Amino acid sequence: MKSSLNKLRGLALHNHKERRPAARAVLPLPNVDELAQAAQDLEDMKDCYDTLLSAAAATASSAFEFAESLRDMGSCLLEKTALTDHEDDTGKVLLMLGKMQFKLQKLIDNYRSHVFQTITTPSESLLNELRIVEEMKRQCEEKRDVYEYMVTKYKERGRSKGGKGETFTLQQLQNARDEYDQEATLFVFRLKSLKQGQSRSLLTQAARHHAAQVFLIPAICS
Repeated sequence: MKSSLNKLRGLALHNHKERRPAARAVLPLPNVDELAQAAQDLEDMKDCYDTLLSAAAATASSAFEFAESLRDMGSCLLEKTALTDHEDDTGKVLLMLGKMQFKLQKLIDNYRSHVFQTITTPSESLLNELRIVEEMKRQCEEKRDVYEYMVTKYKERGRSKGGKGETFTLQQLQNARDEYDQEATLFVFRLKSLKQGQSRSLLTQAARHHAAQVFLIPAICS
C-alpha cells in the first residue's frame, strides 16, 4: 500500500497547477454494498470448510486409534492360542477371532482413507480456491484505498488557495476508479461462482462419505 501511494505522489506533483472541475464531479465508488456482502460470504465459506476439516480430522484420528486397538487385540488373541488346550476347539476359536480383529482393522483403515478422499482433500482444495479469492479481495481493497487517497488530495487541493502540494486530475481519479471497479467486479464474480457451487459440493462430499459408511457396516457384520 505504501509503495502504491508513493507512486501516486510522484504522479501528482506536476498536476498542482491544472484547473479542474468542481469536486462534486468526483464519483463515489461502485459496488460498495455488493463488495461488503461478498467479503462476508467469503468469511462464512472459510468458516464452513474450516469446521468441516476439523470434524474430518477428529473422525480420522478416532478411526486410526480404533484400528490400532483392533490390531493390538488381534495380536493378543493370536498369542493366547499357544496357551490353550489343543485337544478342544478353544485355540481354533481364538485364532478365528484374532484374525477377525485384523480384518476389522483393515476395514477401519479403509474407512479412514475414505474420510481423507471424500472430506479432507476436497475441502482443502476449496479452501485453496478461497485463498486465491481472498488475495483478489486484498488487491481490491488496495485499489479502493488508493482511490480514496486520491479523492482526498483532490478535494483538499480544491479548497486550498495556495498552489503547492500534490493533487490529481479528474482523469487520473477516473482511471483509479475504473481499476477499482474492475478488481471489485472480478472478486465478486469469482466469489459468487464458488458460493453457488458450495451446496452441491457439500452434498457430494457428504453423500460419498456416507457411501463409505454404508459399505463399512455390512462388511463388519459379514
